[in-house]
Amino acid sequence: MANANVTDWDTVVSYYAKDAINEAAVLAEAIVATLRDFCRFTHLWKENLDAISVVADTARYTLTTPTTYGDVAEIAGVSSVKFKQDGMDDTQYYPIKPTSRTYLDSYDVSWEFRTSPQATQWFYDHITEELVLVDIPTLASEDGLLPRVFLMPDITATTVPGFLLQKYKYEIAQGAAGYLLRMSTKRWFNRELGDYNWTLYVSGRMNAQQDEDLGFTDREDYGMMPEPGMSGGSRNRGWVI
Repeated sequence: MANANVTDWDTVVSYYAKDAINEAAVLAEAIVATLRDFCRFTHLWKENLDAISVVADTARYTLTTPTTYGDVAEIAGVSSVKFKQDGMDDTQYYPIKPTSRTYLDSYDVSWEFRTSPQATQWFYDHITEELVLVDIPTLASEDGLLPRVFLMPDITATTVPGFLLQKYKYEIAQGAAGYLLRMSTKRWFNRELGDYNWTLYVSGRMNAQQDEDLGFTDREDYGMMPEPGMSGGSRNRGWVI
């Protein structure tokens, strides 16, 4: 699917915040901020990264943002990681478990020094943009890691994947309108209308998240539990139970 331009939202957002169309920079700021929030929360924009080779006695691996859409994107978090032992073929990857640095520091104080032939857990260090393996693998493995990440547009982005416009045009527009209408120094300021639009956006964002978690099916066995891997998001994730 072709990319969508951030400016493709201008007309519909300005329908809610009419004078904002005359301040292009502020309008773009509101749209990009909403797109970032929407993608970070829903995890809808996912990409598989190229396989990374495991180096013996090395725990940290830099993740490079994919350029599939030819624009500036940012890794918001890691969705899953698969691992294979050296010498195995490409069908013999297996998933390793997500964890968090907070959990490890609290309940597994030796985690930074413990070694094992293969890693069994991982977490994403969003400050250094590195995938951290636990335990430290003592064996190398060519193309041994397959990370899958969820993305959001960078603050300088001008284009995003087209599905965001095609499927969520109005939800994102309502979020951007809520952002704009609550700017107290602007002539279009309207707190009540801004709160109303933001509430509509949050509802639409939650529906999109639930659709993603259910695989866009009509299953009703939907439950809520805290997300087990602190991989970059900050939400309660829906899990089928």
